[in-house]
Amino acid sequence: MGLLVGMTGAGGGALMTPMLILLFGVTPTAAISSDLVAAVVMRPFGSAVHLRAGTVNRQLVLLLATGSIPAAFLGAYLLHLLGSSTAAKSHIETVLGVALLVGAGAMVLRFTLDRRAGAHRSDEIHRLEVRPLLTVAVGIVGGVTVGLTSVGSGSLMIIMLLFVYPTISAKQLVGTDLT
Repeated sequence: MGLLVGMTGAGGGALMTPMLILLFGVTPTAAISSDLVAAVVMRPFGSAVHLRAGTVNRQLVLLLATGSIPAAFLGAYLLHLLGSSTAAKSHIETVLGVALLVGAGAMVLRFTLDRRAGAHRSDEIHRLEVRPLLTVAVGIVGGVTVGLTSVGSGSLMIIMLLFVYPTISAKQLVGTDLT
């Protein structure tokens, strides 16, 4: 999981949480919590590597964190409100599935749009024209989704960032999102 997260920025919530639920029979709330705790341990190491490599836009990180940190607490609180009943587990699994499908669909859409336009991701992070409100909004949506499902940080936020900053290079996108 750590290797996938470090290389792609995705993987933890998109792979670990469903794997824990489907393969190991872990309850959805425990799988989400476990994935979030694992991310707290893994992400700083990946972030340090990307910071050293110069593939992090610190201004984007600050804006994303401004929206995502409080929103992640809101998402975790909403998860707590759902409880641990059988119906709640079903609702959590549905939200988790929708988050994964939206992320996959958005990836396909972005790929298709890029292919049609012949777009290349080559902008350097210091040349990006930062869009503060949209970036904070990406953080909010991603934060709530991460707090509720543990899916979103790599899977959804990277895709949303690609729509806001379509020319950012893959390394810089992963480094910024991971950090």
